[in-house]
Amino acid sequence: MSSSDEDNLSKCIEWIKEYDIRTLNVAGPRESSSEGIYKESYNFLLSLLPELLSINKLCM
Repeated sequence: MSSSDEDNLSKCIEWIKEYDIRTLNVAGPRESSSEGIYKESYNFLLSLLPELLSINKLCM
């Protein structure tokens, strides 16, 4: 993961915590109109979700 990816991940986590997000709707352009977006989004979520689960366990 690049430093910009890590920065985006940190910003996303902080945003979710700040606004106490409980349901996250993921939307955006289709792969057919934005080549590579599916893989990029998938990898980002693979990094994000375990972090959120870890934070949630700490808050319980």
